[in-house]
Amino acid sequence: MAVEFELPRDESTHIDITPIVDMVFLLLIFFMLGARFANPVFELELPEAQSGSTAAPFDAALAVDARGALFLNQQPVSREDLVVGLRAIVQADADAAVVLRSDAGARFASVVQALDAAEQAGVRNLSIEHTREHTRAGTR
Repeated sequence: MAVEFELPRDESTHIDITPIVDMVFLLLIFFMLGARFANPVFELELPEAQSGSTAAPFDAALAVDARGALFLNQQPVSREDLVVGLRAIVQADADAAVVLRSDAGARFASVVQALDAAEQAGVRNLSIEHTREHTRAGTR
């Protein structure tokens, strides 16, 4: 004796796109976060000073972070590579403007190493970036 089961026929067939939309959003978030970290960006807390001029345009940015790591145009470099990179910039333009950005918590020895590397590379136009110190009235 055979029992026959009859399945109900569903006339409307559809594709559920909810998982596809979820995957698209996950991929979007993944690539947005990946693009954020593709270009190394680091935060510096610049030292304050009461005097100084406004920021001038520059050809290269030399930076020292709080741990003493050296950066040339936001790319981490060793001290030797820093001299080579700065020398290439100076050879391309003898009057190239280089700005030194140092974290307020950086060791003085690291800043002196950066200045020495710029001197060895022949940089003649070097400026040190800082923020304006707040006056007692709260204005800049």
